[in-house]
Amino acid sequence: MTKGFLDSFEDYFICSKTKYFKANNVIWQKYNQAVIPVGPAKLDYSLNSDQQSRILSEFNNVFFIRSNNGFNHKDGQEKLKWYAVIKKQFIEKEKIKSNESRKKIKRGLINCKVEKIDADFIAHHGYEVFYAAVKTYKVNIKFDLDEKSFCQKYKIRNNYPDIFHYWGVFEKNKLIGYAENLIYNFIESSYSTMKFLPEKFDLFPTYALVYSMDEYYLQRLKFEYVNDGFRSILHETNIQDFLIKNFHFYKQPTSLNIYYKPAIEKIIKLIFPFKNLINNRYVNFRKINALLELEEIRRDCQNNIMKTDERL
Repeated sequence: MTKGFLDSFEDYFICSKTKYFKANNVIWQKYNQAVIPVGPAKLDYSLNSDQQSRILSEFNNVFFIRSNNGFNHKDGQEKLKWYAVIKKQFIEKEKIKSNESRKKIKRGLINCKVEKIDADFIAHHGYEVFYAAVKTYKVNIKFDLDEKSFCQKYKIRNNYPDIFHYWGVFEKNKLIGYAENLIYNFIESSYSTMKFLPEKFDLFPTYALVYSMDEYYLQRLKFEYVNDGFRSILHETNIQDFLIKNFHFYKQPTSLNIYYKPAIEKIIKLIFPFKNLINNRYVNFRKINALLELEEIRRDCQNNIMKTDERL
């Protein structure tokens, strides 16, 4: 694991009093009811049974560890159902295939000014955008950040500009959107968060923001790739489809690894045969349905890899 970002994230977690565990030179943190690795998606985060047990024992109120085996898939595994949505090469707006996308990018760049800013600016000016964006979510998502907590969070992150990058989208001098990216040296810029004032979407701020960030990381700084994250299961979002359609992002296959706590594994094995029934009858059980969908993807990845190995 590359040292630069690892040391910075560990220092940040200590400073922000965020629970983490370091094992085999990888930092693991809690995300919802899962434990996930902190680092580039291209790396292999597979674990043996002893490592699984050690990590799971460090975290309360989690169901499983979720990881992947990097971008080293073999021929025949391109149809894996688990993937990251990434982009490796910057494409000038004139060369983007969709005529509609080209027009919207140009209009967004005319209507909006996109600038790299710092976390302190977000601390003092970002809450209005954050709150307005979250209020529009169709699903009830609990968030605990009042304005004071929001400000405190970003003031701490202002001390770590090497791992947290921030971008602002402005109409004249008013902030109408922002992005937070997680930086893993010059390997990956992870497009972690994008928030916009809903009433400003007709200015095409998303087009201006993504185009500007792609240019900065892929063309100017020569990052290996930018990443919008893994396939979305729990949250309803169309951002990944948007990036694929308009900016030539693509689905990079990787295998999904899930390591359950023993009690959770027994429950999954018990209820998985009734997955379709649960989906149809209990549509409000979002987390249960998401967990069962992840298990289905895990099994598909495992079967796909086994079939590929048999052919080799």
